Amino acid sequence: HGAGGIGKYDYMFWIMPPDGPKEVVQSYSLNNIYIWKTSGLSPGVYYLDVFIRNWGTTGDYQFNKELAFVLEK
Repeated sequence: HGAGGIGKYDYMFWIMPPDGPKEVVQSYSLNNIYIWKTSGLSPGVYYLDVFIRNWGTTGDYQFNKELAFVLEK
């Protein structure tokens, strides 16, 4: 959950698969939850990024976090 600002926050989620470029999986919205469905995905390391900015702004994000996940067969 975003913290440190005032009011609400917008969240955007990206995923980068082991063999491909990063892609937006959820555009900026008030929804701070992304459910990642891994069924059928290839094994390997996936990177999930969340970008957070003050709600209603159109500028750059104020915070981001990247997490690595390993999918096994």
